Amino acid sequence: MIEVDIKAPSDLSLGAFLVLQVIDNIDTDTLLDEKLPISIYTTNKKILNELEDNDYIRVTIDGIIVTDKCNFNKNSKINFDEFWDNFPEKTPNGRSLRTANKKWGDDYTKDFVEAKKKYIAAIKNIDSHNKVIKVLKAKKNNASIEDKNYENGILVYINQRKWQRDVKYLTESNNNINSKDI
Repeated sequence: MIEVDIKAPSDLSLGAFLVLQVIDNIDTDTLLDEKLPISIYTTNKKILNELEDNDYIRVTIDGIIVTDKCNFNKNSKINFDEFWDNFPEKTPNGRSLRTANKKWGDDYTKDFVEAKKKYIAAIKNIDSHNKVIKVLKAKKNNASIEDKNYENGILVYINQRKWQRDVKYLTESNNNINSKDI
């Protein structure tokens, strides 16, 4: 007998929750628009209907689209706003690295939404997130003006995991981070 501590949402059966866990653990970087082909799931229609009725997925002709509600478990403690606030808006010479605001009117900006989606997919746990924030703060304080002028935009920074390169800006007192750890 195996005991497992699972915190499933109260609106799902155990079977639907387990299917969601499979969906949630698929590497979405390899998928186009987060559409999951129905053929990879040999699950019964009842579970897919339950997930769709509770707004966890949308079943389309092309496949399954995972909704934001599905992120209840994975990286739930990662505060993307903290990353956004610590990432520079512009280089010292004025080149834009991200939009100035998270929202435009009532909607989030495309830059913010795309960066958040990529960041949450790239960061595996809260410890990695905290290390990235530490690296960003160290770079802000220790990088030369020239290095800051050659900073990448936010999406490139996330996609190429540039924080692994920027570990070098940590001082000896807080350099207990290995670039392979994040």
